[in-house]
Amino acid sequence: MKLRLLLAASASLVSVAAAAPVADAQPRSQIRIEQSGMNNQIAGRQSGYQVSLSVKQDGYEQYIQAAQRGAHAVAAIRQYGKRNEAGLTQDGWRNRSFLGQLGAYNRSNTYQSGSNNITGIAQMGSNNTAVTTQTGSYSALGVIQVGNGQTTNVTQTRSGEVKLVIQGGF
Repeated sequence: MKLRLLLAASASLVSVAAAAPVADAQPRSQIRIEQSGMNNQIAGRQSGYQVSLSVKQDGYEQYIQAAQRGAHAVAAIRQYGKRNEAGLTQDGWRNRSFLGQLGAYNRSNTYQSGSNNITGIAQMGSNNTAVTTQTGSYSALGVIQVGNGQTTNVTQTRSGEVKLVIQGGF
């Protein structure tokens, strides 16, 4: 029994030590991760000042990759279901991204550079794909996908753009 306890404690220490270089945070930055289910994966990297990343996964075989660089960036990712994938990259100042997935086999990838941009993606159903890119400043972008097999690729390159994409069907 003591040997099992020692092995379990050693394995947990090794897993925490192995994850330390992946989820490094700078002063006043925050990373919050909640996972339940099985085979959940996450990779996170933040550099800058007052950068916040919040991730919640519930289900199985979920995958998230997030990278933020700059100052005052905020990202929130929520996944419920199975085999959902999310990728998020933010460079610049005061960019905000919110990704929500409910269902199975949904994929989203968002990239922001510039400053004061906001992106929101909501996917409900299965086999939905959303790819967004914002390279200007003071832009807003929303994507809502409901049903099965919706696909969108939205790019904003100028400053002050506002776009909303709503897709539905089965």
